[in-house]
Amino acid sequence: MGRLVKSRYTIMASGEDGSLILYNSMSGSIASVRKEKSHIIRSILRNGINDDELLGKELARGGFLVSEEVDETNRLKALYYKRYQNNNHLHLILMSTEQCNFRCVYCYEKFLRGKMPQEIQNGVFNYVKRRINHLDSISVEWFGGEPLLASDVVLGLGERLFHLAKEHNIPFTSSVTTNGYYLTRDLVQKLLSIGIDHYTVTL
Repeated sequence: MGRLVKSRYTIMASGEDGSLILYNSMSGSIASVRKEKSHIIRSILRNGINDDELLGKELARGGFLVSEEVDETNRLKALYYKRYQNNNHLHLILMSTEQCNFRCVYCYEKFLRGKMPQEIQNGVFNYVKRRINHLDSISVEWFGGEPLLASDVVLGLGERLFHLAKEHNIPFTSSVTTNGYYLTRDLVQKLLSIGIDHYTVTL
């Protein structure tokens, strides 16, 4: 029997209703705990719990708890190497447009370029197609500007890349960083259908 302890990447915050909000920046997991149960979870995160207990297993599944024997720094380095340094993994950050419908005071963009031209879209696709037989996985992050201001680019090129990976049985993940203004139910369904299932909404 081992012990589970709070991950160094677990952040706690209180909701307006007294609930406990948990976020783990390594796993990306978010959890909300009702007010009446929050003291139990706080105690577990503070003191640890045996790894054979149900609550411990649930919290470990989200990455909020880890084995006390785990070196999280080395784990993070290994994940980084696997994702960004391994030549068999292709990680693309694509800007569908530099334009944005907001003008947030902290933004560093100059808004000089508009929508990604079709020839650039074709070039990205052909580049991936040339490498596809030597890849173990593909990840695509959509960025901007506001990437969904050019949702036709995200949907068009995103669908081509999604199906290319699917045809070659290559694991494919995709995400978008957005201000959320254009996230209608209809658009979200379309994005999900081409593998874009992780959303970072800037506030």
